[in-house]
Amino acid sequence: MRAYLLWDLQTFPERKNPDGGTANVLEQLATAHSETYRHVITQSRVPGASSPANRIVMTTPAGVSIRQALIRLAEDGRTDILDSHGVSLASIEHLKADEFTEFILARQHELAAKERQFIESLGIKSADKEVGEADIDTE
Repeated sequence: MRAYLLWDLQTFPERKNPDGGTANVLEQLATAHSETYRHVITQSRVPGASSPANRIVMTTPAGVSIRQALIRLAEDGRTDILDSHGVSLASIEHLKADEFTEFILARQHELAAKERQFIESLGIKSADKEVGEADIDTE
């Protein structure tokens, strides 16, 4: 998980909130902010819910879930904000259709591909298995 966190911070250094402002991830992590990596899918018993692919660093207005914010951003054409979190329009289509497992799987594959590119850019051979089980999910 620590290696993923380091890759994540380097790959998405400037994450944007729905209002266009930026989320200071390092500051939130340094202060042990419990809501730094918020769940997109909050329903219980969804396969893959503990995956990093189901987490986003984003501040939303009161009463607006991450899922709602992502859908609105896609509908408003704010791909700049979605891109700053590594969220594709294709994965958003799963959110719109309430296909929660499919959203997580799509995002897992997208993030794994980006992570693999990063690993290979360092001259390291990446693992053959693209996605594995997440470590224990500790808030």
